[in-house]
Amino acid sequence: MKAAQKEIHLESNSYDQDIAFEISLADRSAEHYRLEPLKGTLKKGIPYKSIIKVFSKHPVTNKGRYFDPPLFFNAPYQTNSFSGKAIGRESRYYPPEKD
Repeated sequence: MKAAQKEIHLESNSYDQDIAFEISLADRSAEHYRLEPLKGTLKKGIPYKSIIKVFSKHPVTNKGRYFDPPLFFNAPYQTNSFSGKAIGRESRYYPPEKD
């Protein structure tokens, strides 16, 4: 099965502390998709780049610019002094560009 791939770019310039994070599927998307969670640490001023790969468990179509079934991600994060969870908006579908 071929995975959909997305390169991600993260950077933190606001905090002196390292920020540990994990990108995973939101619960409402987990029954339709599979993703190896991506764990990493943001360091102030140092760009973080990686590729996430998403596999569908069932046929997926697109409705306009959105996947059907919908695809959402979560990203819990933690530093030495605070923690939280970023909840992504619905992922969009961008067809491959034609030459």
